[in-house]
Amino acid sequence: MSISPAQNLLIAEAHRRNWKVQEIGSFTQLAKITDATGRTLLFKGGRPPQTSATGQVITINKLLSLEFVESLGFQVPASQMYERHDEALQFLRHHKRIVVKPNDTEKSQGVTVGVTDAAGLEKAVAFASQFSATILLQKYLEGQHYRLLTVGGKLFASALRYPPEVVGDGVSTVRQLIERENQHPLRQASTLSPLEKIDSKKAEHYLGENIEAVPVKNEVRRVLNLANISSGGTAVDITETVHPNYAVATELISRELGLFTCGFDIISPDIALDPGAVLQLLEINSKPGYRMHHFPAKGGTPRNVAAAVLDAAFATEQWH
Repeated sequence: MSISPAQNLLIAEAHRRNWKVQEIGSFTQLAKITDATGRTLLFKGGRPPQTSATGQVITINKLLSLEFVESLGFQVPASQMYERHDEALQFLRHHKRIVVKPNDTEKSQGVTVGVTDAAGLEKAVAFASQFSATILLQKYLEGQHYRLLTVGGKLFASALRYPPEVVGDGVSTVRQLIERENQHPLRQASTLSPLEKIDSKKAEHYLGENIEAVPVKNEVRRVLNLANISSGGTAVDITETVHPNYAVATELISRELGLFTCGFDIISPDIALDPGAVLQLLEINSKPGYRMHHFPAKGGTPRNVAAAVLDAAFATEQWH
């Protein structure tokens, strides 16, 4: 049976409480969880049944998600669909540096960050086209990559995410160092492992021929410019330092979307600062991962998202 990490954490928490769990079907990620009072809820992966199907559809479409956020009165970074190459070049010239990504995929599939010239644009569009027929162009945002997680319409956990790195030994190539790092016990293939393996294909796309370079001893080499946990990134918990206005924004957006659990990818120089006029939102995730909050590999307080989800879901008849 294929079980998502979020669902496995929910099941582990339910078992810890001596609640009944029934997993249904193969490769469906369906689980019936029954609490101590006999109430039963059906979870799909990490999603409680209170989650809006319409909200899920909106967040699958990255541009539509941003347009929805704009409809709530927020300003968001410049974005447009790739339709004609000359229009894309004009967007690039105006913003100087952009991100090219599929409009409807997850886990950073087909994403190229930091495109600055026509040749790079052409390569990035070709790469994104391998994953989707619709491609989104976004203004590149300066700052650090944060994930904010709401549960039941309340900001519950926040993490600062880091792209994967390797440390040189003066002998091995970057490719070999990635292979070695992927053997680390924390990166083993388990839905309860704190870290994922570094995505070597994405690393090769990002590094090009530099993947065969040999870093000097103790040199730290970034192998991706994506901070996703699913691509091998790491995280530190920073929940206590988030500026209150981020809570106001994410809580409103998650409630308006009807998403009981909701992940927000935010770029900011410092999440402790007021976001100001523009909410530097990259995208919204209707099935956010829990592991970076349960297991913040770079430090900070672990946050038991699974417990918060079960508590909120079983306390709620209808929501939003």
